[in-house]
Amino acid sequence: MKRGFALIFLVLIFVLITFGAYYFVKISPTKQKNLVPPQSSPNFRYSTYSQACPDLCKEFKPRVLLNRPLHTQLSSSFRNGMIVVQFADDSGVRLREGKLISITNANLDQLNNVLSQYPVSIERAFKSETEEEISGELYNLEMSKQEILRDSNLTYILRFPEMKYEDIEKFVDQLNTLPVVEIASVEPKVTNP
Repeated sequence: MKRGFALIFLVLIFVLITFGAYYFVKISPTKQKNLVPPQSSPNFRYSTYSQACPDLCKEFKPRVLLNRPLHTQLSSSFRNGMIVVQFADDSGVRLREGKLISITNANLDQLNNVLSQYPVSIERAFKSETEEEISGELYNLEMSKQEILRDSNLTYILRFPEMKYEDIEKFVDQLNTLPVVEIASVEPKVTNP
């Protein structure tokens, strides 16, 4: 009976030591160091976290990019809604005073040219948190998961008034040809029943 308890005790100690080692090797570095984005650089993400972890971050699992459709085709049941645009990771697109700018100096001329052809308003998709809060959460998640994740700061909503289906399809297709756009898609307007 005593041998049974001793064996269980040894197994329990082994499990605790194994988990403890895993915790300190995999999880603890981000918690112990309390890694946060470098405050001196608003576009820290584009410097591959060089100040925080010069070697570790090179090993991050890359993010799977979404495939852009060749042509947008709306169903006959579609009622005007909005266009959701996810900008490319290195674009650094931000909304300032109603205009899209790039904090990484990406060329947005083609984007602004397309946007000027349509009566749209632009808004951040995730307005409940500041850009800094989203960047901090992204940084900590990427460090703990060791993979590149989608930056929610690069997701925007384009709202438009009543437009013909063909114009909406053309607009989305034009957005999807731009190098600064990862993917643009039409989302239906949500209505309460």
